[in-house]
Amino acid sequence: MHAAKKPIVGLCVAPVILAKAFEGEVSLTMTLGTTKGESPYDIEGFHGGIASVGATPQECALADAVVDEDNLIVTSPCYMMEATPAQILTAARKACGALLTIL
Repeated sequence: MHAAKKPIVGLCVAPVILAKAFEGEVSLTMTLGTTKGESPYDIEGFHGGIASVGATPQECALADAVVDEDNLIVTSPCYMMEATPAQILTAARKACGALLTIL
């Protein structure tokens, strides 16, 4: 997908897989959430993990998305943060809207 210049969307914990898949090839900017909001997970630890394989972590609120325009990657934290299904829908829609801006 990346080599073909096709955009990729990573929701929830999927950015970890993307960071590992692109390790040593490109530096991705992505998110797994924010330390400023409620989360059942160690967001700082996850961000440290993706940084250790060459990605650049960016803090991001639940209802937002991070767009890496250079690499055509969109990420949103979704269930990495405390959220209701309605909030997850909003986050997924935000990521899809961001995807449309880079197509």
